[in-house]
Amino acid sequence: KNIPVQLVPDADFELGLDVVAPIRLRRRSLLWTSYELLSGHPRAARFLVGHDLDRIEIRCDRPLPLQVDGEDLGDIEHAVFEAERGAVSVLV
Repeated sequence: KNIPVQLVPDADFELGLDVVAPIRLRRRSLLWTSYELLSGHPRAARFLVGHDLDRIEIRCDRPLPLQVDGEDLGDIEHAVFEAERGAVSVLV
């Protein structure tokens, strides 16, 4: 409900992209992996961690579903995410 989840605590709206992804995910390690992510302390040996990146490229062995902001974009094998720094001005 009202509990914030800090998957990448160093992420900032004004910086580049951040990513945390498990290197390997198996059924038997799903609970432990979930705990590490939700506690905000993923171990570098078990996760790929990137901070303030300009580009993230993801390749899959087989097509996997991609969803962005709740919209299904279909099954993909390759996706590229790029940071467009300074593209949006936010007034608070």
